Amino acid sequence: MQFYDPKTKDFDRNKEIDNVTYGKKYKAGFYMTTEKEQAEAGAAKFSNLETQSRQRLSHPDTFYNIKDGNVIDIHLGGLKTFEKFNAGDVTNAGRARETVQRHAQAWDLYNDPKNTAFKAKIDKLSNAAIVIEHLKTASDIIKNPPVKK
Repeated sequence: MQFYDPKTKDFDRNKEIDNVTYGKKYKAGFYMTTEKEQAEAGAAKFSNLETQSRQRLSHPDTFYNIKDGNVIDIHLGGLKTFEKFNAGDVTNAGRARETVQRHAQAWDLYNDPKNTAFKAKIDKLSNAAIVIEHLKTASDIIKNPPVKK
């Protein structure tokens, strides 16, 4: 990889860039990203999919910290991804496959009076009502699975 300088119209293979987060310089083609940058990039890719695909392709690790098969918290990537949710995601919650189980666990965690930190993180989202409805819908699907005809 190389840097292109539009002013001089030259390529510079030896230029280094500053990573202000880590206070280091890196050669072209290598840049350490912060957790926030990674979370935002992942959420942006996620938001470019249609809602059916988003739900079908999502994985529990996209949203939650999981220990021994149980949701214990939501991580920054999950918060950024949830911010991209819309009403279509609620409608397609049943397509989430293995993630629907974790969303149901998250609903229980959200309603746990001992775990106010988890609830506070969800409530701070700009689209909290949609995310809460999504978690509740997932919980309803797990507790009352649809009957096949």
